[in-house]
Amino acid sequence: MQTTPENGKGRRVTSATTPMQTGADATASDQRQQLPAILTPRARRILLALLVSDRTREEIDRAAGASNGPDEVLRIRQRFGLAIPCTRKGSKDRDGQKVEIGVYRLTEDDRTKARRVLGSNAIQGAQ
Repeated sequence: MQTTPENGKGRRVTSATTPMQTGADATASDQRQQLPAILTPRARRILLALLVSDRTREEIDRAAGASNGPDEVLRIRQRFGLAIPCTRKGSKDRDGQKVEIGVYRLTEDDRTKARRVLGSNAIQGAQ
């Protein structure tokens, strides 16, 4: 926000304009979003679980060993270039209310990348 001298205190608040992003700026922005390709223990457990079958958000939390499954999935997407789509599925909560739960899955391309990331020895039981 920029200020200009025109409101009751001699200033008027206006929204700042954003300069056009150049090609160099866009590249720098893309590089900031790309995390280093480090396979953490949580990421390893999530990928192994997804190679076996589609997983709900709660199952991703359990596989990760933490309650931030969606954030971990985001990091995996950024680090390894996986899509890992999340679809909504109708369900009911413990009170019988209709809810939509997120279900994560690996695309065929994701499966190939995940196997490459994990290495062939790590996924013998997850095919």
